Amino acid sequence: MIKKIFITLLLITLMISNLILHTRINTQKENEEINKRILDIKTTNDLIDTYSNLFNELIPANAK
Repeated sequence: MIKKIFITLLLITLMISNLILHTRINTQKENEEINKRILDIKTTNDLIDTYSNLFNELIPANAK
């Protein structure tokens, strides 16, 4: 009887610890993905700004 209770408690604690570790690992991966996306957005915006400035220099807005 005591062995069954011990094994049951051990399995329950293992399952709970596994769930906790699994959720932490997933949040770390999600944070890394978000950081990559933010960096991609920043580099894209920098490229857009650079090229739009070049076009503004080449073709002035008030040219006829």
